[in-house]
Formats: sequence, C-alpha cells, structure tokens
Amino acid sequence: MEIRFAVAAIVLSLLHESVCEEHIVQLPLGGRLGLSTRGASSFRVRFLYDGADPRETWEVQPEEADAPFSLRIHSDEKGIDSPGLGSIAVSSEGKLRLRGPSGDVITESLPLGQLSCAAVGGRPQGGQQIAELPAASAGACCQICRARSNCTDWAFDGTNCILVKDASGWEAASGTTWGRSPGLLAFNSTSASVFGGGAGPKVATSLQRSGATGRVANRETFVPYYYTADGYAALGHTAASRFDRLLVRYQATGDYLVWSFSGDFQIYLMPAPSLLEGSRHYLSLIGRPPVPPMHAFGFLASRWGWEDGDYVEETLKSFRAGGFPLDSIIVDFEWFANTSDYDFSPEGQPWYNDFGWNPELFPSPTRQLEKYRSDFHVRVAGIRKPRLGNQELLQKMRENRWILPEGGPETYAHGRWLLFSNPDLRSWYKTQLRHYLQAGIAYWWNDEGENSYYTYHEWNAAEKDILEETQPGQRFFSLNRAFTPGLARLGAGVWTGDIDSSWQDLVRTPGMVLNWGLAGAPYVACDIGGFTGEPTPELLVRWYQVGVFMPIMRVHSAIWVKPHWPWLFGDRAAEVMREALHLRYRLIPYHYSLAHRLYSVGILWIRPLAAVFPKDPKVANLTSQWMDGEILVSPILNEASKSEVYLPEGQWHPFNRAGEIITGPRSAVEEVVPLDNIPAYVRLGTVIPLAPQVQSTDDLPGGPLEVQVYAGADGNFTLVEDDGETTSYKTGSLRKTTFVWNDEEKQLTWSTAGANTQARYFTSIRCTLFAGGSSVVQGEAMELRDSGTLRMAPRRLRAAKLLQVRTEKSVSALGFDEQSLSAMQYTQAGAAFRPTRLPWLSWLPRLLRIFPVVGLSATTNEEGQLTLMPFLPSRRIKLCLTTRRTAAVPTDDSTSDSSEEDARKAAASKARLKAREKVEEERAERRAKERKGKQKASSERDSEAKMKPKKKAKEDSDKDDDGEASTEGESAKPKKSRKDKKQKKEKEKEKEKEKEKKEKKEKAAFAADFAVAAGVDMVAPTTPTSANGGAYIASFGRWPLWIHSPIAMPRSKLTARSSFAPSLLLRSYGTEDALFSDEAHCAVTDFFALLGLQTKPSKAHAPAKEHVVQGVDLSLEPESCCHCEAPGPHLGSNRRGLAVRPAFA
Repeated sequence: MEIRFAVAAIVLSLLHESVCEEHIVQLPLGGRLGLSTRGASSFRVRFLYDGADPRETWEVQPEEADAPFSLRIHSDEKGIDSPGLGSIAVSSEGKLRLRGPSGDVITESLPLGQLSCAAVGGRPQGGQQIAELPAASAGACCQICRARSNCTDWAFDGTNCILVKDASGWEAASGTTWGRSPGLLAFNSTSASVFGGGAGPKVATSLQRSGATGRVANRETFVPYYYTADGYAALGHTAASRFDRLLVRYQATGDYLVWSFSGDFQIYLMPAPSLLEGSRHYLSLIGRPPVPPMHAFGFLASRWGWEDGDYVEETLKSFRAGGFPLDSIIVDFEWFANTSDYDFSPEGQPWYNDFGWNPELFPSPTRQLEKYRSDFHVRVAGIRKPRLGNQELLQKMRENRWILPEGGPETYAHGRWLLFSNPDLRSWYKTQLRHYLQAGIAYWWNDEGENSYYTYHEWNAAEKDILEETQPGQRFFSLNRAFTPGLARLGAGVWTGDIDSSWQDLVRTPGMVLNWGLAGAPYVACDIGGFTGEPTPELLVRWYQVGVFMPIMRVHSAIWVKPHWPWLFGDRAAEVMREALHLRYRLIPYHYSLAHRLYSVGILWIRPLAAVFPKDPKVANLTSQWMDGEILVSPILNEASKSEVYLPEGQWHPFNRAGEIITGPRSAVEEVVPLDNIPAYVRLGTVIPLAPQVQSTDDLPGGPLEVQVYAGADGNFTLVEDDGETTSYKTGSLRKTTFVWNDEEKQLTWSTAGANTQARYFTSIRCTLFAGGSSVVQGEAMELRDSGTLRMAPRRLRAAKLLQVRTEKSVSALGFDEQSLSAMQYTQAGAAFRPTRLPWLSWLPRLLRIFPVVGLSATTNEEGQLTLMPFLPSRRIKLCLTTRRTAAVPTDDSTSDSSEEDARKAAASKARLKAREKVEEERAERRAKERKGKQKASSERDSEAKMKPKKKAKEDSDKDDDGEASTEGESAKPKKSRKDKKQKKEKEKEKEKEKEKKEKKEKAAFAADFAVAAGVDMVAPTTPTSANGGAYIASFGRWPLWIHSPIAMPRSKLTARSSFAPSLLLRSYGTEDALFSDEAHCAVTDFFALLGLQTKPSKAHAPAKEHVVQGVDLSLEPESCCHCEAPGPHLGSNRRGLAVRPAFA
C-alpha cells in the first residue's frame, strides 16, 4: 500500500513539474517542435528554428492555468498527454497528430520535412510571379526562393522552379510541389470551409470561410483562427507582420487545411466537439471579455458634426422631451479640435491641439460634463486618432523614435502615426489623456488604427492603464474600428466601420456581428443608418430594430448628412424608433446577465443559429437570423418588408406578444410585415427578465422586474446584478437570482445568492405567462425576496364552503356534506349533468328524502383524472366531475415564505367570505321584497273576495230604482266585466312569468353552484366533438346551462391555446329572448363573485353585454350553437347560447 502511494505521489509530482514547461520533439527530417499546453483547453505547437524560448503574444492570455501534461512516448509517436484535453504527438513519419479526450485521432498533418522548406503537393494561387528557373529538386527550389527577399512562395513541377510573391492561396495539382518560405503546415480535413475567420463586406452574408489572413482594415477584420467540423479549433500566430496584416494564412480545400506562414510560427489546437464549444475554448485562450459598464447596454448617439455647446444641449433636451432613451453621446474631431487633420503634411501644423478642448463645443468642459450627467443622465465619449497633428509634438516623437517607421497603408497621415508598440510612447500617451478622464470623459472612440496589425491592442492597453491609475476599480470601455484576437479581454468593443446608408449594408450588418463574434470580438456595434448617406425613414427604422438585438446599439452619421436622430424622420418613424429603444432598455437585465455568463463561462451572447443547431444544414450559413441569448431574431432587412423566417426543430412562440405556437423545423413567409413589428421567437420553456420602461440606465431598476415565461416546457434563467460601474463583480460583489419554471406544476420559483446591498438591484417582480394563442396572463407585482414561489395555476376552491354560499336547499339537493368535500381541491373540471330515468328505482327517491346526505365515491383512471359520482335521484340528475391539473391562470397563491402565505390566504379567504356575504345579503333583500309582494297580493285578493257580495247587492238595488239606467247599465256592465277579467288574466300571466323567471334564475344559480363545486375556474372556450368527450349539460326545466371545461375532452383534442386561455365559457341554451335578460347577467356576476372576483359592466350593447374580470374583457354575446353536437336531445334544433369569452387589448 505504501509503495502504491509513493508511486502515485511521484506521478503527481511529475505532472505538476511539467506544467508550463515545453516538451521538445525532434522531427525525422530535421527541425524540432515544442509541445505544451496553454490554458485549460489548448495545446501549443511551436516551430523551433533557433531554440528560442516560447514568446508570449498579444493574442493569448488564458483565463485558467495551463493544463498539466505528461510525456507520451510510444514506438510510433512522441508527444504529450493531458487528462481531459487529449494529446498532441509527432509520429515516426513526421506527422503531427491531435487526439481528443477519448483518445481518438481528430486530425493529423502531412509529414513535416525541413521546416525551412516545408512543402505540399499543389501549386500557388494568385500573387505575382517573379521568375521561372530550372532546379534539381523541390529543396533546391526552396533555397532559391529563400535567397530572394521578394519571394514568399515557390512551386516545383519536376523540372522548373516558379518563384511567386505573396500568393493568395494554394490549390491541389498533381506533379507539382508548393512551398512557402519559410513555413507550411497541412492538416487533413473533410471540411471545405470553416467558421470564425472574420468578415468584410464581400463575405459578410456567409458564416463559412475557405481561408483567411490576419488583417485589419476599415470595414473588415480577418483573423488566423478557425473552427472546423473535424472537431477542433485552431489559432495561428507568427512574429512577422507587415503594415495591417499578420504574415500567416490558412486555406481549406476539402482535403486539407493548410497553414502558410513567415517568421516564428506557433499554433494553438483546441479539441472541441461543436462550434459553440470551440468558441468557448477560443475565448478561454485569448481571454474572455469582461462585463462592460451598464451604460454600454443602452443607446449611444454618435455624430460627426456637433456644432457647439448649445446644439449638444438642445439635442439632449430633444431626446428627453421625446421619450427617446439615451445613455451617452459620442463626439468626433470637434470635441478637441475645430478641424480634421486629413490634409496635414508629415510635419504637422503649429496651431493644432491634439490634447485640448474645442472652446466652441466645450467652453467649460468639467461643468458641462457634470451637467450632462446630472440633468440628462448622459455620458460623453470622445474620438481619438493614433497619430498627431501638432508640429512640436511630432518633432518630439521623431527625436524619441516614436513614429511608426513604415507609415502604415494609409497615405493621408504618413509620418504621423504613433508607434504604440513602444512602452515609453505608451507611458507618454497616458499622461496626455489624464486630464480628460478627470474632467469627466467616460470612454474612448478609437478610429483609424489600421496602420499596424497590433495598433488597436497596444493603444487600448495604454488607455486602460491610465483609467486604472486615475479611477481605480472602474470598468474600461472603448469602441474601435477593427480588432485582433484578445482585444476584447481589455474591455474593448468594435464597430463595423464606415458603412453606407443602404439596404445592402443593412443586410450585411448581422453577418458582420456574427462573424466577428466567432472571431473573438463579442461586443460589436455599427453605424445605425449608415455613415456616409441619408437613409429613408423606413430604412432607419429597420436599422434601429436590428440594433435592439445587437451587443452595442449605436447610431452615427457623417458631418454632411442629417443626423440620424429619430424625430428628424417623421412622426410615424419616430414613434416606431421610440418603441425599439424602449424594447432595447427593457432587455437590459437580460442582456446584462448574458454578458456575465459570457465573462464567466465563455458562452457567446449573440451567436449564429449554426452554433445552437449544429445538425440542421439550413442554418449552417445563415446570417439574416441569429440568437440573442434564447431569442431567435429575424428582423426585416429588405425594402419590401417581407419576412422569411426559418424556425429549427422545437416549439416556438412569438417573443413578447401573443401568438400561435409553431412547431419546427418550418419556414414561415409573411409578405408584408408592419413597420412596428420585429419578428422574433423563443422556444417553449424560455424565461426572460425584462426591465420596466426607463429613459436611461441610471433609472434602473425603475419598478418591478417582469419575468416572462413561455409555458410548454421546463426552463430557467439566472439574473445577474451588480453596481454596473466597477470591477468589484470579479471578486464576488454581485447578486445572482435563478428563476426556475416547472411546467408540470405551472410554478415559478427563484433563489438568490450574493449580497443584496446595491441600489440597482430589483426589489419586486411580476410574472407574465405566454401559453400560445391569445393567452397572455400577467400577475401582480410582489416582493423579490431571497427565495420564493409563484404558482401560475387556477384558483383552488373548497367546494363544500362554496356550496354553502347559495341556499341550504342547494346543499341538501346536492347531497354533499362538508366533511366529504373539504379535503378535495380542484384545478380544472368538466361538470356534466344528465337527466336520469329511474323506473326500476322509483322507491329510491322516497328513501333518500329521509336521509340528508348521499354517499360519494371517487375513482382515478390511468391519466390521473379524478371522477366523482354522487347519485342524486331526488333531482333525477347524475353528476360527473373530471379534473386534471393543467390550467395556467395566475393567482394570489404566490408566496415567498410560509408565514406570509398563511397571512395572505387568510386575507384572501376573508375577502371571498365578504363577497359571498354580500351576495347573500342582496339575495335575502330580494327574497324579502318578494315575500312582501306576495303578502300584499294575497291581502288584495282576500279583500276583493270580501267586497264582491256587497258590490252585487248594491248593483241590484241600483237596478230597481232606475230602470232606464239599469237597462243601460246592464248593457255596459258585461263589457266592463270582460275587460276586468282580461286585465286580471294578464296580471296573472305576468306573475306567472315573474315566477318562472325567478325559478330560472334560481336554477341558473343552482347550476353555477355545481360549477363552483366542481372547481371550474377560468378555462378556454372550445367546442366538444362528441358527447363522449365529457357531458356538459345541466338541465333544469326550461333553463339549461352549459358549463364547459376542455379538460374533460381527450388530450388529443386540446391545443396549447385551449389549455391556457384565461376565460370562462358559460353557455345557456334556450329559445327565449329572456336568456339575454339582466337576470342572466346577474347570474354571471354572482358566479364570478363566488370565485372572489369583482366585475363591472363594460361596453354594454344589446343583446350582448360585457363584464370585466381582472383586466380581461369577458363578453356575453348570443351565439349560434347549431354546429355543436347536441349534449341532450331535449334541447331541440333551435338552440342559442350565452357565451363568455376573453377579449385582449
């Protein structure tokens, strides 16, 4: 045992000692490779020419420690193994071989020969042919190329040596050998294209690349990185660069992935089974981006051409007065100079001020910046250029050799570009920026830094350093026109360059964002509306809508065009752009949490569908749609307003609005999409937190957090909150609230972790449930405690208590006692009442009248339905109640702890009791009036009967005294008597009708008692397909009432819409117009009162009327039901209905 432990200790020691070291492998044909790990998920392969130590690069700064490795020594290969990562080794034939964690070979290279003359079968493509000379071998051809300074590529066809300068690629060709001086590496591959190489305008609408060269430029950035479906990601690096590019390139042919390079070369290989995992490993290698300050998630208004201080203030007032949210403005040249420097000579101008303030725009910089922050809640950012224009400063730069010697590819500033690779220059530059930060400049807009490949990285490093010196703990943020791998870890964002105001550039924008995200720049903006032209109102609106779902939302325009402010493009366009900005700000809690996830685990926030649905070939190259977290966005990108949305596998619900659930994979085409509509979808089970409507991030939280739940599947989301400004979140100063939706229980729970000490934290929430169709249910706001539960299920009613609300007659007629039902709580039910003939049980009613209670039996079927079968012969009725827990209507059952739950339940019970008592009082008053009316009518009849003999005697006496009068009276008296009899009969008929109406009303109320006893809550209206799907008729004389719940129907007949729509369907069938009388509406009102809901009349119109229940319009309207299968034959063919339906605004 002791020996075993000792061996294990030695092995662990060897593993530990090998961390960060390099294992050298000798190649069979000469040359050496250095093998090691870098970070937790990458192998590094270094081509050793001079035995130099591994050099660090700007690109690579892993988040985790280097993975431990051990030596891999076999008869056929030598290399290193790393547990959980895989292995990298060189075979006896000189092949570089990459294995994954399972030990399977992912890829291997062609045999590596002399590193200085590596070659592969094929010939160069493109470039400039220098010469064609005879040569004895491929090695001799390689040496000829190396001897010439202008030769980068060569090809040997067996006889001749072809020398080429700057070949653009390589193509397979038999009988020809191609090499690159000095290096080439080719991996076998089945992929003709790869992901992650970056993008420019020509390839923006495609995700896949056949090759890339590291290059930065206005409107395009390409990086030497790829992910291949072969199962790994790769990042190449060389020490050699030229102007705006790195001298390394890869190309995919379908058979090989070929790297060609100059200078010291090293490649990082990352085994990864998917594009999403490859991106995670890549970001882990180059450094995951920190969370930007919260204001960067708002709206950034940029402009070249701010006129003066008054114009700035008037613009800010217009934003606020118009209700257009805004967080910062960005100022071009005019903030520090009164002109641009594009036409300056290399010597510069003596009057130009590179680090001052323009007095026309900022006469009192510190005071103005403070006012903008305090009065308008707006920050200010300023542009910077990586050059100087002042003559004296340029002379100093030359004396210190701080001017870029090559001058850069741009000729307009030749001799004035700063050499940011020099640490001393960076130190000097920092001191020039200090006073800006002290005055209140919030962040930098870095432009035109494409003069050298690494300028942006070195430039941002200097800016970040001075921020940390002047404002320790504050987050760094900047906007840059291009990037290199690793720039994002500094806190730098990018924008897509000086694009045009055209539909074509709008179409390109999503692809640029997606491709740059895969290439290592997750925070991307664009010039909304285009930089160089003036967009139409519709184009600008659609661009704003795209910006809502981008990592950074920024508008910009040139000095010669109208600013792209919303109110300058017409009232309708302004209104829609305002709505887009409001949605942008509502999404901030969601986006901000996704940014935290990106920082902590490296999952891209904005990503292509190909990263989420890797097996779906239809999304492999799709850029017009993308995933914003869990939201599938497909905005309008064409002038015709046509929408063509492809929804991958799964069930999808429209985002942030009611709509039908769509099952994918499916393509949906809409010919004309309204201007204010942004097509977007989420999968069922998605949970999304939204902020209330605010005008800046300073206003957050601003009210309750809305948690949107898209029912139909389980889901969760973690909301992350911090102070929004400092880097303290990196040391744990934040709060995480995890929301979990349980679809079976229709329940949202949450729990928090972290200190609850920030003013920015939300203190209350409300839940909105989307369940397909018109079903959108919004709950009330409640306190957001450390943990809690929100049940989105129907009100649980205790049937026995509700049965006592009406009359004792109802209770005794039902035959239920309180004890038998008190433990039974229903979620949804279908109540069925069928006339029952009992000729062979005629004795049973007489027997049951003796007993006040009839027994109750319950059975449960395989589907979990509960069927109650009380037998009520005294009413000749058979009652079936069928329940299932599937509905989704928010209730006030929501609690954060048990004590509050008990108190709330008691209060709710008390409120319902008061409502029921009120109903009883009103009913007692009506009955008292009815009794008084009956007593009065009875007394009048008795009095009239006593008076009749007296009247007759008097009439006889009058007849004897006056014969003529008697004769005339005799002819008139019969007519009067007939009239009196007729009036009397009419009165009696009216009384009978009144009595009949009262009976109908009581029976309707009685039927409502059955519904309440059954636990029928607000359920969706549907039409039964057969009487077997559940009996729905309650027959009480001439007043039949259909109380309908779709849960009694077979599950195959249900839809998501019918399962969750917050409505109650009460249908009353009959042939009389009296069905639509006030009595029927009273019955409905009483029914909702029983449920503890208050109603009020709304938009009454004959014969239909409406009631409002908890913000839902419930319309009572006549409805023909001849299409329904008759629940009972006694109804006849002339059926009409009284329907209660939901009507959403």
